[in-house]
Amino acid sequence: MDYKAFEEILKSAKISKKDFSEIAKTAYQTIMNWKRIDSVPDWTEPFIKNYIKSAKFDKAKKIFDDEFTE
Repeated sequence: MDYKAFEEILKSAKISKKDFSEIAKTAYQTIMNWKRIDSVPDWTEPFIKNYIKSAKFDKAKKIFDDEFTE
């Protein structure tokens, strides 16, 4: 994945680069270096997609819990 695609997937997930660095336990400077070489490690795309799925699950779980635990 090139850096532009990485930025787009982060944008669609509503995750900043700083937040991604914290979530992925990767130094922010490392992420900024990816821009310089215009290449992002292969693990980033599935990592972000799984993060998005997890966030959707957490949201659905909260709605379910709120509805049936009152």
